[in-house]
Amino acid sequence: MSTTTENTYVSNGSTVLYSFTFPYINEADVKVSLNQLDTTAFTLANATTVELDAAPNSGVSIRIYRDTPTDAVSSVFFPGSAIRAQDLNDNFEQALYVVQESQTIIENSDAASVTAIANEALATADQAKNTADSVSGTANAAVTTANEADTTANQALSDASTAQATAVAARTIADAALNSGSVISDLSDVSNAAPGSNQVLAWSGSQWSPVDQTGGGGTGTGAKAWGDVTAGGTLLNGLNCTTTYPGNGVYTISFISPMPSSNYSISLTAYTGQECYISSQSATGFSVVQRVTTTGAIASGRFSFTVHSN
Repeated sequence: MSTTTENTYVSNGSTVLYSFTFPYINEADVKVSLNQLDTTAFTLANATTVELDAAPNSGVSIRIYRDTPTDAVSSVFFPGSAIRAQDLNDNFEQALYVVQESQTIIENSDAASVTAIANEALATADQAKNTADSVSGTANAAVTTANEADTTANQALSDASTAQATAVAARTIADAALNSGSVISDLSDVSNAAPGSNQVLAWSGSQWSPVDQTGGGGTGTGAKAWGDVTAGGTLLNGLNCTTTYPGNGVYTISFISPMPSSNYSISLTAYTGQECYISSQSATGFSVVQRVTTTGAIASGRFSFTVHSN
């Protein structure tokens, strides 16, 4: 039957006092180990209680055990000396304790073997768990990546559908514009005046207006200058000229680009019952005289002109 030579505990992280139930000869024979490692960081609070200097972390294995010295006997007898019963008892007790401790070591060796095997199995299990966790993490990452790719693909599909719808709408608008029957006079910089036969559009500096290609007996290739002049001498529309009205029914038309007087002819059109004719002509311009058709009196009124090079 085995005798108690040690007591074991598992730290709760706060307790420092632990009792033990085995007898001992000297206080120095009482030992303490933490997780199989001996420590001297303790004292005896009383004959059967160990007090640790500090509480170990929670879960630390605490072993309080007796380790009786075997290198010498407690008492030595000399020839002729008196033999005390206490000394004999101490020696026998020492021998007994050593035997008990040896027995505990033998018993614990089997337990230690089993513990080692269990610990190895636990380590293997932990390793297997870590491997499984790693594989699971990799699988989860793969799932996340696949989900992100799926989201990106769906967004791309949505963007493509939106672009297609926009293109269809633009095509519809373009077709409507082509089929709307728009005319050139709808443009803001084109005169609303209806063009006559064989007339062309000419730029006046502010808008495009219809003018004759030929006229005034000329044989040129088109109008070099033209204009529509108000009674006050203001140029309503025109090309390559400016106009003034000094007064007395005589209007002055000046060319922006001079041309030889022998190289152009002029067509005039008067309005509101009046008539007009050329009074002078030069390379830089010409003068127009306005008269009342019925009386021949000097007058002012709106007229238009076209200049053709011969």
